[in-house]
Amino acid sequence: MNNLDKIQAMVISIGKKMQMELFEQIPVPKLTTSQFYILKIINYYGALRASELAREMNVKPSTITVTINRLIEQGLVNRYHDREDRRAVIIELTKKGESVVEETIIARNEHIAKYLSLLEFQEKEKLLQLLEKLRAIICGKPEKE
Repeated sequence: MNNLDKIQAMVISIGKKMQMELFEQIPVPKLTTSQFYILKIINYYGALRASELAREMNVKPSTITVTINRLIEQGLVNRYHDREDRRAVIIELTKKGESVVEETIIARNEHIAKYLSLLEFQEKEKLLQLLEKLRAIICGKPEKE
């Protein structure tokens, strides 16, 4: 196995393991990855039109409707018509939805901190530098924000 294969295998393995452990921490049972991603996007941007949310997720608006319906059934989001354009549908987090995102982010941070606490300070610094550089290469974003 060459270095490229090793890196790919490690990144995939770490990502799957972290995602699986994170979803065990979510306070709402049976919340899917895409449902949580929607909650995170709305939490970050605030109330959004369904079309904007679909664009942010790179899916068709019709695709997102089913997921939003499930989130409404779980009491995590509300849907209403835009006052200025009645054709547009706005999606916003409920208090319960905000709480789920906040609790999950706290749990995720604690979970990641547990793993990172096993690294020396210099190792964490080097890891951060490498990740920033890799993000800049892949995403075209500046290394320092």
